[in-house]
Amino acid sequence: MQQQIGFCTTADGVRIAYATVGTGPALIFAQFAGFSLASEWEEPRVREFWQAIGLHHTVVRYDKHGFGLSERNRTDFSLEFEVRTIEAIVNQLRLKSFVLWGHGTQGSGAAITYVGTFPDRVSRLILSNAQARWHRTLNWGGVSQDSFRGMTRSNWRMASMALTEGMLGRTPDASALQWYLRAFMEGVSPETVEQFMVAQLYNMDVRDLLPKVSVPTLLVHYRDNGMVPFEAGLEVAAGIPGARFVPLEGDAHIFYFCDTLPLRRAIAEILGDPIDGTGQPSADDSKSQPAPEAQGVFRKEGEFWTIASRGEVFRLRDVRGLGYIAYLLGHPREEVHVLSLASKVEAEQGEAEESATQGQSAQSGLTVGRMGDAGEMLDTQAKAAYKRRTAELREQLEEARELNQLERVDQLEEEIEAVGRELSRAVGLGGRDRRAASPAERARINVTRAVKVALERIAEHNPALAALLTSSIRTGTFCSYTPDSRLPSSWQL
Repeated sequence: MQQQIGFCTTADGVRIAYATVGTGPALIFAQFAGFSLASEWEEPRVREFWQAIGLHHTVVRYDKHGFGLSERNRTDFSLEFEVRTIEAIVNQLRLKSFVLWGHGTQGSGAAITYVGTFPDRVSRLILSNAQARWHRTLNWGGVSQDSFRGMTRSNWRMASMALTEGMLGRTPDASALQWYLRAFMEGVSPETVEQFMVAQLYNMDVRDLLPKVSVPTLLVHYRDNGMVPFEAGLEVAAGIPGARFVPLEGDAHIFYFCDTLPLRRAIAEILGDPIDGTGQPSADDSKSQPAPEAQGVFRKEGEFWTIASRGEVFRLRDVRGLGYIAYLLGHPREEVHVLSLASKVEAEQGEAEESATQGQSAQSGLTVGRMGDAGEMLDTQAKAAYKRRTAELREQLEEARELNQLERVDQLEEEIEAVGRELSRAVGLGGRDRRAASPAERARINVTRAVKVALERIAEHNPALAALLTSSIRTGTFCSYTPDSRLPSSWQL
C-alpha cells in the first residue's frame, strides 16, 4: 500500500501537495509543520502506521503552505489560511463528510478552527498532543524557546538538532535521528520556521472556539511530551463539551516513535474500526483485554434512556428506535416480525394493544388492520411535475458544466438522482404505476429508519458501542439481535 501524491489549489491560488493512502471513509490529518510528504514516507514507522489506519480509511495528509512539496513562498501565517488549505483538499476530493485529525500545536489549531467554521462537514474530531493556546516552557525541545528562535537564524543545523529530543523522545535510535535531521532541514527553510513561530504559534489562542465544537471528539496526549505540556492537552479536553481524553505513555512529540498500539486502539474505538486492522485483537492482545461485561443497561426512565456498557454511562432523550433496540436486546436470537415488533414496543410504552395494531402514530406510519395497499404511489399530476423538473435540471446542468461550476454540477446531479429515484420508485416496467407499500413494507421502512436514527444518537456518545450494536442488530421484515462477545452478556431493561 503506497501513498499517491497529488496537488490542489487554494481559493487564493496557492499550490498545496497532498497524499492519499488506503480505502474507506476519508480521514484528513492536519499535522505539525516541518516535513515533506515524500521524505516522511521513507521512514518505515510512518509508513506502517498510516498503512494500518488505511485498512479502514482513506488517509489524506498534506504539506502546509511553505513546507515540503507545497508552494514555499508564504506570507500569510493565519489559522484562517490553514482552514482554506483543508477546504481546498476537501473540494479537490469532493468530500461530503470526513474525520479530521489535528496533531501538535499547528495541526490542532487548524482542526479546531476548521470545525468552528464548517461544523457540519466533520463527522469525528481527533486531537493529539494538542494545545489551544501557546504554552511557554523554560525547556522546549532541549533549549529555551527564545534561544531556539535565535538559533534558527544563526545555525540551522544546530536548531534542528535542538528539537530532536522533544520530537523523537530522549533516546532516539540512530536511524530515526538521521531521518529526522534530513527530513526537517529539507522540508522547510529557517526563515519560514521563524516567521511561522512568531506569526502563528506564539500568538495562537483558540480557547473561545472550544465550547463550539459539537462533533464527537477524542483527545490523546503523551504524558512526557517535551514539546506540548500535558496540562495543555487537559485544558483542551476540558473546553470541548463531551470530549474523551486518553493519556498515553511516551515522550516523543512525533507519535510514530512511541508505542502506537494504544493510540490506534483509542482511534479505533471512536471510529468503530477493528483493532490492528485484522478485525480481531491479536493473540497477545486478547490476554490483556477485559472480560466481557456481565450486564449492561438499556433502560427507559421517563423521557430519557440510561445506557451503560463497559463503564461508560450516558443518557439520551427518547426516540422510537431506542424502544425497538431495547426489545431486541431483551430477546436475543429471536426472529421478530416487524409488525409484531412495532406493536409490542407500543404496548410496552404504555399504549393500548388495540391502538398499536389498528393505528400507529404518525411517527411510525403503520396501519396494521387493513391489509390492502394504499393506491398509486404518485398520481398523474405529480409524475408530470417530476418529469418537468428533471428536464429543467438537465438544462441547468449543461449550463453549469459549460461554466465549469463544479460545486453547482454536484448539486444538480444529486437533485436529478433524487428525482429519478422517486420516479423509478413509483413507475415500474412498461410505465405501469407501482402500488404503495403494504403495512408490513411501511413498517419495515419506518422501523429500519428509526433504529438507524437511534444508533446515530448512541454513536454521538459511544461510537464503539454503536458500531457493535449496528453489526449485531438486523432489521427488515424480520428483526433480530445476535449477541456479540464484546457486548454485555445481558441487559437491564
